[in-house]
Amino acid sequence: MIDFDQFSDPLSGARGSSHPNPMFDYLTGFTPRKLKDLLRQAEYIGFNSAHIYGTVRKFGEYPITRFVYETSGEAERKRHERLFEKQLRLKGFLTLVSFDVWLTGNSFVSLYEPIKRDLQCPHCHTREDVCAARYAFNLDRLEFRHDCRHCGKLRVVSKVIDEQLRDPAKLKLIRWDPKLIDIDSNPVTGECVYYYTIPRSLIADVRAGNKTKINHMPMAFLAAMKEKKTFKFAEGALYHMRMPGPAGVESQWGYPPITAAIKMFFFTAILRRANEAIALEHITPFRVMHPLAASGQGDPLTTINLQRWRQELEMNYKAFRRDPLRLMFSPIPVGVQNVGGEGKTLLTLGELQQAEENIVLSLGVPIEFLKGGLGQTRGEITLRMIENQLRVHIENLNGLIEWTEERASSFLRWASVPMKLADFKMVDDSENKQLTAQMWAAGKISDSTMADAIDKD
Repeated sequence: MIDFDQFSDPLSGARGSSHPNPMFDYLTGFTPRKLKDLLRQAEYIGFNSAHIYGTVRKFGEYPITRFVYETSGEAERKRHERLFEKQLRLKGFLTLVSFDVWLTGNSFVSLYEPIKRDLQCPHCHTREDVCAARYAFNLDRLEFRHDCRHCGKLRVVSKVIDEQLRDPAKLKLIRWDPKLIDIDSNPVTGECVYYYTIPRSLIADVRAGNKTKINHMPMAFLAAMKEKKTFKFAEGALYHMRMPGPAGVESQWGYPPITAAIKMFFFTAILRRANEAIALEHITPFRVMHPLAASGQGDPLTTINLQRWRQELEMNYKAFRRDPLRLMFSPIPVGVQNVGGEGKTLLTLGELQQAEENIVLSLGVPIEFLKGGLGQTRGEITLRMIENQLRVHIENLNGLIEWTEERASSFLRWASVPMKLADFKMVDDSENKQLTAQMWAAGKISDSTMADAIDKD
């Protein structure tokens, strides 16, 4: 990451000079300097800033359209449609992937290929499904022991038999935590090898015999837990979608788009804390009631019993709270002094609103996109810029869709059907649609081209 020590004063070599470097301010000391710290900071900011959260969700979900299956076979198309839209629910999964990419700059996806695990008795060679068997698992020995129901032997050392279960309903798409991923890359060839640091909580559950975690956990994963090593993904088993960043800053990783908003978020946190203190101390005034001094010799402080006056005042005030229409009669004038209550003039609402708008703008999104109001009558240029910006993200999503379809079809031994998202257009060009309809009526374009122009299957 960035080394902020390079911004020290070149003359004195220290930050405490009489003319400190303006590149190093107070908030710079709180910015992360390591990539994994930056990812943690991005997650925290994403869930603690309403503007960033709303922008990331909307900007990621907006370009996701319907799926287009490029095949003429109706049966194959319906089979793919049922798998990807109803069983895998790929469209909803793409929204989660988009959220990861726009928040942390990275999304790691894999396809879990289901297995059927049997435990085989070494004596009678009878196989039992792991979900129905009575077994104990020892992680240190990587050993299953089960009670054989056929020959009656107890706690026999099981032979583990894993078979691929080609059931479309059991395929699962997995998102991996980028903070637990390590990448070994070759900057010359661009090759990358991905490693996963297994969380201690998962290892503890497996060691404690949690069968939900053990039953269908791949043996390679269990072996990595036993050896206390990171898990190495096979080539092509992990799809990495990343946001482009500077070539010299961890180029094998994606760059979180909200990096430019971190210092501005810290600034808004300071403003919110100040507003909180002002609201607690200065918003509600403290009221003091007192008798008004009269002119001349008629000062009530010397002529009335102040203790009796206070008791009468408290009694009438309590009666007023029960009946707001009650009138109180006082033989002397009464004054009220407000202490505090000037909080509205002290609040920094304008500065806070401007800082939050700058956060949205730092993400490359106009503030109208979040609040609404990007109409076609006055925002054509802005809409076109956003459309071009989102096209790169759509290409990445189509790459993930293509990878998922190829992996799933290969595992299920289906015929591969090319898939992609329908064309995304923010600006509804009515003139272009009218021209397309005229060309279709003249027989110059096909029915499928016409259907795509009006977003129909």
